[in-house]
Amino acid sequence: MNRSCECCKDRVLNYREFENDKTIKYYQWCTTVEKYMSKGQEKKKVVSKKVQLQDLPLNVIKKLEDSIPAYFAHCNNVIRQYNTIKMLKSTLSLAEAVIHVDFSENYSLKYNEEIQSVHFGGSCSQITLHTSVIYLLDPELGTHKTQSYCTLSECNRHDAAAIWAHLIPLIEYILDISPMLDGLHFISDSPSSQYRNKHMFYAISQLYRDFPQIKTVTWNYLEAGHGKGAPDGVGATLKRTADQIVAFGSDIATFDDFVKAIKTRIKNIKINIVTEAEILTRTFPIEIKSFKGTMSVHQVLWSAGCPRMYFRELSCIICSNDTICRHGYHIGCLDTPCMADRKSTKR
Repeated sequence: MNRSCECCKDRVLNYREFENDKTIKYYQWCTTVEKYMSKGQEKKKVVSKKVQLQDLPLNVIKKLEDSIPAYFAHCNNVIRQYNTIKMLKSTLSLAEAVIHVDFSENYSLKYNEEIQSVHFGGSCSQITLHTSVIYLLDPELGTHKTQSYCTLSECNRHDAAAIWAHLIPLIEYILDISPMLDGLHFISDSPSSQYRNKHMFYAISQLYRDFPQIKTVTWNYLEAGHGKGAPDGVGATLKRTADQIVAFGSDIATFDDFVKAIKTRIKNIKINIVTEAEILTRTFPIEIKSFKGTMSVHQVLWSAGCPRMYFRELSCIICSNDTICRHGYHIGCLDTPCMADRKSTKR
């Protein structure tokens, strides 16, 4: 996929004979800027459309071949990440846990019967669901076990501070059911507005302050567009159950109604609550150093006692957290930030 194999790196696409003076039609997704009027003012918006284009065959071939390297790199990242995570789960030790996390789409509170202004307006508030699936090794049976978990909040923030607050009760629960743990492996999708940014890198490096027994943390990002997984099923189960309750004549009009209904009917998903105050207490330094190449990062590694964090373009579970990956995935380091040395501000 990365065109480094000695056997096939020089292979090219073969084309049949064709006449280059006849245009051919094809479709392409295009992004355009459109103007529109709003309250007498002209505004602009970005619109993505599937557009039919036509061009000479040689030009179309060039456009295709120019796009192939990026496509191969994308496919390579997808395959490598899935294979590495599969291996990580299958080789878990008693001192490790794999935690797959994701934000579910916010749930809108609703009534069994609603007046028009409620149905079409903004009267109903929303609930944030941060879903997780935990993978552990059973010390008695020696087999792998899973546990579904979800934190709920009336605060609809999905930024790094909110994620940090949602992780605290999650890790507390994991250490409660598996006290021997000292290593955590997180898996998530890779939006820069949520999990993959400088604030999350800082939060990863500070988890040990709440949990001193944690010695290693890795955060593994799935390739863009391929982040679906088990946590999505957890969110679907919770929201589908709530919708069924409403469909049978009950109202879920408040946050407490939702929590009570879910806890009563679903026993296999551990539920916890995160308040807005807990999110506001998670603070960051005024200036946090960015990592150059953040959008290429697929694994962040932190280790207790190591003065820096390591970043890799693909996940590797063979090389330790405090060394440069010998498989060529290393893309840089950052000094581990120390909260005591900097002024903090709320985000």
